[in-house]
Amino acid sequence: MGSQICARSSERLLATVPCSMFICRTCRAPIKLPDDALKQRFLGLAAQLNNVFPVALVCVVCKRVDVFSSQLGSPYYDPNWRHITSLQDGKTEWLSTLLCKGDENEFRVPLLVTWTADFTVQEKMDRTNTWHGDNMLCPGGHPIFWPWSR
Repeated sequence: MGSQICARSSERLLATVPCSMFICRTCRAPIKLPDDALKQRFLGLAAQLNNVFPVALVCVVCKRVDVFSSQLGSPYYDPNWRHITSLQDGKTEWLSTLLCKGDENEFRVPLLVTWTADFTVQEKMDRTNTWHGDNMLCPGGHPIFWPWSR
């Protein structure tokens, strides 16, 4: 199975890490998220919507951004989710917090992206402009604001 990160090269670090693996709802490609990246992002955050902590992730194959959760009962639950051990491909960053367009922006979801170390800031910005994120809705049915709309 190929690497599912935003990468320019096939270089890999030798370390293996536990990951959540989600499946893209559009093209069915796997999307990996290292457990440490997920846990660090939510330290100290208050639970929202029944203790559901969804994340927005990018599919590097079809470039669609979608909201995922490994928690059963979440409206973003991915029934194909599984826990795996995988090569550590890069560093996961909290790129942005996406807000719903409801009256009070009550729903917030982090956009997490894993990059290899050789990406420059400009290359990251260029890559974000190719992503499609205008398809997401909060649990209340409001659109989630996509900052890179075309």
